Amino acid sequence: MKAVSQAALIILIFIGLTGCDEKKSAAVQSEVQETEKQFGVKLSEGKLLTTGTDFRNNAIYKKTNTAAWQSAAHGKWFVDVFVSRGILAEYDALKPIPEGGAVIKQGYKIASDAASGVATGPLFVMKKMPKGYDPAFGDWSFALGFPSASQPAKYFLFGEGKDDKVTYCKNCHSDGGGTVGTFGAPKELRAK
Repeated sequence: MKAVSQAALIILIFIGLTGCDEKKSAAVQSEVQETEKQFGVKLSEGKLLTTGTDFRNNAIYKKTNTAAWQSAAHGKWFVDVFVSRGILAEYDALKPIPEGGAVIKQGYKIASDAASGVATGPLFVMKKMPKGYDPAFGDWSFALGFPSASQPAKYFLFGEGKDDKVTYCKNCHSDGGGTVGTFGAPKELRAK
């Protein structure tokens, strides 16, 4: 009888856990659909963007502009730029970025959103990969994510890596050999 009770308990626990996963999955799907509707995009199956989402960590990244500006090349979103601390000299001088360096642009609907720090637009991520990753585009990996409609610090993936959804990013940031690929903030807005 004791063995039957333990088996029944194990089955009930399994059913309970599975049910939780289904509820969680439905909640994520709802969140994805809400975010897709808000931004008018089709996201990558509810996957989360992981690269660069720690851009507000001042020990790792530095904000390189004094105020957000409207970037025509980034869908006319207002943007702030965050750069890996280890590549600041190269970034500021528009020199080739070493492997592992990252440049992140946080998008906002309006400039005042930047002051609040609440993500109201996409996160654009460039990361310098090992030599040979994608030589035609300077070995950069690109990613684009949109903030969750209900949790702005969480980004749903739109496209990344060599995905066709980031071809526009790759083409714009390519300078033929793709060696630099970064442009910096407008001169009047560059942080000292």
